[in-house]
Amino acid sequence: MKLQTIYLDADVIDLSYTFWGVETISINNQKVSSKWSIFGTIHEFEYGNNRFYLKTGFGIFGIAIDLNKNSLPVIQSNREGGILIIIAFVLVFMEILYKIFNSFTH
Repeated sequence: MKLQTIYLDADVIDLSYTFWGVETISINNQKVSSKWSIFGTIHEFEYGNNRFYLKTGFGIFGIAIDLNKNSLPVIQSNREGGILIIIAFVLVFMEILYKIFNSFTH
């Protein structure tokens, strides 16, 4: 599923995520980086004559993305409260597992 589209200069940068936890970065429909991640990761890649650094993670408002092009910041996200989202995710996941395993015992 596509998480974010960034229009930068003449390029279109897409960040996608699969159910299995693989983040993929594409520029102009050309895959430039792919990594496994649950809570975010760092992608470093080159495209054309440019070097990119893209960091994903969670913030209080959802997905947080930091993007640098040639060491200059393009996008800087607020990451405050990200641990609260991770804790909520883990608690909900544990509740679902509890209900699944509990249904087998009754």
